[in-house]
Amino acid sequence: MSFAALIATVTAYEEQFGADQDWSRDVVEERLEDAIKLAHRTAGRVGPRGYGSAMPAYLYSELDLWYQQTQEAEERSKGDRQRNRIVRAASTHEIAQMEQSLDWPKRYVGNEVVRKALHLWMLSKAVRVPFKRVLKGRGIAQRTGIERKDRAIALIVYGLVADKVPFTP
Repeated sequence: MSFAALIATVTAYEEQFGADQDWSRDVVEERLEDAIKLAHRTAGRVGPRGYGSAMPAYLYSELDLWYQQTQEAEERSKGDRQRNRIVRAASTHEIAQMEQSLDWPKRYVGNEVVRKALHLWMLSKAVRVPFKRVLKGRGIAQRTGIERKDRAIALIVYGLVADKVPFTP
């Protein structure tokens, strides 16, 4: 099936079922993005830690604490982004959805080149680097890479609908 025919089929399906249709390209793309970010967050970085400081954590004096209380909210929020990064643990439902979503590319995307483009897009989402920069670094034309990624997502939607996979929000 050509790319244009595949996109036309998926688009017609989305228009035919409208609000009743749960699987769409946007939903699949969002689910894959959430899955790869969760996998990256829970698995962490692979490799040596790199350079770090052996200094112990800073202990605030009473004067420091008093000054922090007198700061304006805007001034205080500038430093809060770096200090107060709370990462909550993933729920069992999120882990199950992640595992299901990460299985879709190998199950529904048979073309290795198209699947590679989808994997590059997922990598760019996991490490928060623009997809265009990843494509440029690999020597892939931007339009080609985006078209391949879109084809992979359309194939996944087509496969999910054909297999009648139930949608779970």
